[in-house]
Amino acid sequence: MIKKWGTISTIKHFVCLILGIGLMSASVALSKIALLGTSPISSIPNVLSELTPLTIGQWTILFMIVLIGLEWIALRQYFSWLNVIQIIPSLFFWSYD
Repeated sequence: MIKKWGTISTIKHFVCLILGIGLMSASVALSKIALLGTSPISSIPNVLSELTPLTIGQWTILFMIVLIGLEWIALRQYFSWLNVIQIIPSLFFWSYD
């Protein structure tokens, strides 16, 4: 059974999503600043940010694009262009250093 959301419920869900992603990107930045280490998904962008002038946030976006490209290669005909929407949350990581 598919649950239909109302407008208010949909707005609440998107606000919760945006706050959650913002909190996640802030926690990754704070853990790097505090020298606590990074999560496995952030380790590759972290190393690349140390080797190049791009920030860890910019590398995270590029890394997410590469992962979606690999997903497209692996899924082929089962890949939906709605999967590209996964790039949008990574844009919240643009500013963190």
